[in-house]
Amino acid sequence: MLKLNILNMKNFLDTVNACTGKVNKICPDGRKLNINGEEKIQGGLWRQYFQNKNCLRLVLEIPNPTDYMNIVSYYAGWAHVLTGESPQSAWQWTAEAKGVHREVESELS
Repeated sequence: MLKLNILNMKNFLDTVNACTGKVNKICPDGRKLNINGEEKIQGGLWRQYFQNKNCLRLVLEIPNPTDYMNIVSYYAGWAHVLTGESPQSAWQWTAEAKGVHREVESELS
């Protein structure tokens, strides 16, 4: 599960729509909504994003490990732009996230 603060909705949705599997938004009531390729749901996300002054907090569940890492990599790439950290720091964070993901996968196996 990922908790993200989306500041560039277009690039985020481009990344989501490039995924091969489901990208589930976890709703406050616990429901899961697949947002991958779902134009109507994405339209609702855009409305929330604009209402929140170009910011949207999301909790995602991404079952496919490759899709998961693509979204983590997207987020880490934007993190360095927004925080002023070097891209190397952002990619180090991504590498650490991959390690954590592998640990979680091995515990679940």
